[in-house]
Amino acid sequence: MIREALADRYPVVIADEHQDSSADQHAIIMGLQQAGSWTRIFGDPMQQIFGSGSQAAVAANRARWDETKSAGTYGELRNPHRWKDGSPELGRWILQARGALKNGHQIDLTGRLPEGLTVLHAENLARTRAGYQLSGAHREPIDRIVNSGE
Repeated sequence: MIREALADRYPVVIADEHQDSSADQHAIIMGLQQAGSWTRIFGDPMQQIFGSGSQAAVAANRARWDETKSAGTYGELRNPHRWKDGSPELGRWILQARGALKNGHQIDLTGRLPEGLTVLHAENLARTRAGYQLSGAHREPIDRIVNSGE
């Protein structure tokens, strides 16, 4: 009764960045869809942020994403729109890199890279597996890029 009432109140639901939804958030969206809400779900599983990072959590998130894809029409962006005006070469490189990663292959960052892509080498000093901490020297080039406004 509750989900039908919510579907009446919210006949259109757009879930963006859905790859980062929790199991409960995902269940709510799917419940609204089953109750009749017109849903559009956007997300990129390659950009997913894994909370606990455990293998069980990763497997559960992948299963939820597969369930979502099979629940309706599914499509992938194949045109790097974000880079079409500023750096089309970078857009093509990113699509190729994503394809390589999806197929379990490595990306070669030692050869010629497209304009707009810079590789910085830094060591993570965090004491926890999921932590992120850099030395001041390793942090400086990142800060320079972030603070430049580019």
